Amino acid sequence: MLRNLIIIAAVIIVFMILRKRFSTSGNTGKTNPVSNSTHMVQCQSCDTYVPETEAVREGKHFFCCQQHLRDWSDRTE
Repeated sequence: MLRNLIIIAAVIIVFMILRKRFSTSGNTGKTNPVSNSTHMVQCQSCDTYVPETEAVREGKHFFCCQQHLRDWSDRTE
């Protein structure tokens, strides 16, 4: 019984080592997910977060759409 448990444990350990070895070799061509992340900015009007590349910018303020920029401009005047 103990012999069977040792054999099963050894097979599991070998399987885990081989799986880790082959999975890390496949990641060499992939890009780092952190480098692909988009910087998020908060809309001054509705507090919604949008990607900076899609945001409407007015000075140091960001907005999720042109309408919120107009609404915010009307309130601050």
